[in-house]
Amino acid sequence: MTGFTGKNYAQLLAYRNEGLRKFGAFLVDQIERPPTRCFLPSVWPASRETKFPSLRAGPLRIGAAGPSMIVADELLARRTSVKILDVGCASGSFRDYLELRDPARRIDYAGVDVAHFGVNFPIYETLDEVPGNDFDLIFLSEVAEHMPADRFAQEYLQRLPRMLKRDGFAVVSVPNPLAPAVLHRDVTHVQHYPWYDLYAMLRFYFEDVDVLRTHFITSPRRLFALPLRRVLSYMIEVDWCEGLVMTARRPIA
Repeated sequence: MTGFTGKNYAQLLAYRNEGLRKFGAFLVDQIERPPTRCFLPSVWPASRETKFPSLRAGPLRIGAAGPSMIVADELLARRTSVKILDVGCASGSFRDYLELRDPARRIDYAGVDVAHFGVNFPIYETLDEVPGNDFDLIFLSEVAEHMPADRFAQEYLQRLPRMLKRDGFAVVSVPNPLAPAVLHRDVTHVQHYPWYDLYAMLRFYFEDVDVLRTHFITSPRRLFALPLRRVLSYMIEVDWCEGLVMTARRPIA
């Protein structure tokens, strides 16, 4: 076997088993592992100026900040000055969300994307072009599923340790393939990553990897249907959480 996954199959399998034990699962079909968290849309006063996409509802504005953005912001909460690389940055809505959450925080922000947008921060086409090795956070939201695992490991994951500070971390989010509905939402998805396999890939480059299964409640229907969704998913052995957010710390040199 060739490629990252083929050459490192035995070690990846060992890390997969480590991840299963870490989260109390003995078999990959134990759907209710790892921990779960439900997320609601973000709400803030309409008087607060922001570029983050939102809708006005009277004196409030409502924006759909995804679980990965919320988790990353919480991890950065005690840092007053941060250097961030957003892989798959598009127009930089993650930066806009961080500025909304803490206007006083100093943000040195750069992005990686194949498309170029009219923005006021640098965008690079590949990680190899990005200068610096002192990022507090490298953010990869909904990126991995757009490429095969070998490419994701070789062109992205293996470069992260040398780009992060020792106390820096990476946040990686993907659709959860154990929730079947997510598999049909985007024709550009070429590979799907169960949490235990993505854990193993990240563990290859980081000493500490955490996994969070996420459910985004974006409407009253999704809120009121949640108890039924959980029961039905358990009965037919699928996951009711449509997303995964992975946090990787302590990069391996």
